[in-house]
Amino acid sequence: MQISISGRLLLVLLGALLLLGACSVSDDSYKTMNVKTKIVSFSFEYRAYYRDVEGPEVLGGDSVYVNLIAPKKEMSFPNPEPGGKSDTVSLEYVPAYIGVAAYNPEASGLSAAESIERALYTEAKWPAFRLLERSTVTVAGIEAELIAYQTNQIIGPPVVYMADVYFDYGGFTWAFDAGADLDLAETVRADFDYVLQTFKILE
Repeated sequence: MQISISGRLLLVLLGALLLLGACSVSDDSYKTMNVKTKIVSFSFEYRAYYRDVEGPEVLGGDSVYVNLIAPKKEMSFPNPEPGGKSDTVSLEYVPAYIGVAAYNPEASGLSAAESIERALYTEAKWPAFRLLERSTVTVAGIEAELIAYQTNQIIGPPVVYMADVYFDYGGFTWAFDAGADLDLAETVRADFDYVLQTFKILE
């Protein structure tokens, strides 16, 4: 069967449109997360690279959270099983995530300042812990405290980048955290900062 030149052009155009449709949401585009619950309501923007979303979910009637999760990666390491069939084993893990949460400090027993100190105390026990930054930032017009550090993890690469931000507002402690492979740290920190910059508490 022969196809005319005009027919071929039409097929090319249709193929291009299908390709554009398939690529319409790229990792560098942005999405808006709107969370409305009986407890608190808030919104923020985030990069589409974080394709999986956990939540928003309300826990115990006094806290709510949402997690943005990057596509999983695979890593291999020596097989610890004696006489195993292969020299290496593989596992999938999450190379980066960003979390946003609000909780009642009376239920948790921790204010924003206490949460920061608890995080530092807990992480300082790991041999790879190194505090990279401790500073004040502004989130939704509210002063918050940020810490960034390297620490160990059990699943995935042994050393990772982490960042935490806390502040108290409206009877809740607001918590933001991010984690990433070291080679993704700069990119994920920029993504984390963008979430903080676009975050709004909806009254």
